[in-house]
Amino acid sequence: MFSVVIELEARFVKVGRCQTRTMTMATKRPSNTSKMTVSSNVLFHFTDKREHLLNILRNNFSARYCPEYGPLEEATEAKHPPPKYARPMVCFCDLPLFLIKDHLTRYGPYGIGMKKTWGMKGGIGPVLYTHKRAYTLKIIKSISSLRRLRNNVMETDPILVSETQWLMNLAKSYEGPCWHRGKFRDRVKFYDEREWRYIPVILHEISDVPAELDYTPGMNLEPYDSLAVG
Repeated sequence: MFSVVIELEARFVKVGRCQTRTMTMATKRPSNTSKMTVSSNVLFHFTDKREHLLNILRNNFSARYCPEYGPLEEATEAKHPPPKYARPMVCFCDLPLFLIKDHLTRYGPYGIGMKKTWGMKGGIGPVLYTHKRAYTLKIIKSISSLRRLRNNVMETDPILVSETQWLMNLAKSYEGPCWHRGKFRDRVKFYDEREWRYIPVILHEISDVPAELDYTPGMNLEPYDSLAVG
């Protein structure tokens, strides 16, 4: 299942009975450009803390509520309120290693790579990138209108509400403001991150775990063990 575990320094990490070799990042562009690709057959997940990586090896990935500006939100350097919502997810990317340098700077030097086939079997898929002139954004606005009718629709079709929320949680701006580690960051071209995402489908009638949280900076956003991948 595990394809490769990555740190900036070569060393061994021993977890229980499993010993996994870490390796130095190959961030240089390949010399044979004919074999260059813009995507990898591996899904990488990066974190800024070694203990987070070890926890994944011990307990699997678990969805964490992540605050981010949705495609319908806007923020600028002059006026940048925090995102309205935090949504449960586990984020991956399929960038080839020679394009990973900026990603490491933003998200952290510790990473684990999983075979892409593993992710596909588990329902992990690429996010839906959109922009203000895209027709997909018009569709997202229409879906978002269900939020105002949520209580009424919930009584007649709770699964529809869950599935539309799940779809909304996969939508992301092509380019826009970034909220990271509790702070506003400058505009980022998210499309360059080639993000894949695990989103738990939460059925409201059988789960007490919310599909989204009203976000306040500083709130506890620890992973939910009940929202483990797979």
